[in-house]
Amino acid sequence: MRFEPANESHAEFICELRNNLEETTRFLANTQIHSIDNCKEWISSLPSSSERIVVYDGINIVGLIRLDNIDFINHNCCVGLDILPKERGRGCSKRVYSLLLDYLFNYLNMYSVWLEVIANNVVAIKLYEKLGFKECGRKHNFIYRDGERWDYIVMELFREEYFEKKN
Repeated sequence: MRFEPANESHAEFICELRNNLEETTRFLANTQIHSIDNCKEWISSLPSSSERIVVYDGINIVGLIRLDNIDFINHNCCVGLDILPKERGRGCSKRVYSLLLDYLFNYLNMYSVWLEVIANNVVAIKLYEKLGFKECGRKHNFIYRDGERWDYIVMELFREEYFEKKN
């Protein structure tokens, strides 16, 4: 696996991934559909406290990492990951998160990493728990999908818990 900062040349891939209503968008808080031009503008307009990183399996792009609210003073950030549907269920997300968390805790010196997940995304929640994330809050009935209201769960992982779990 290798990571590369997203740039305008990745706009087509990002649109394909983010505009997949059945497999990706239904698990995201932001369900806006993007054109390639929108994606290019979005990538170039990201604030310095946000980063988008493209994930390669060696040759092909397989996913997109989202880092938001990167706070180098308090040493925390928000993470997210979108993996192509055809790559799911093969351990790709676990490998990416392991590399990403090692990078965040070892190189960027983060104290904590947090994420938000819709309660209907049971597969992702199980992965996050295996990685050591714990629920720390909920936005009740925050997301409306498929005719139902779902909680938006906030989960966090602290540096020391990550290394305890890893060893």
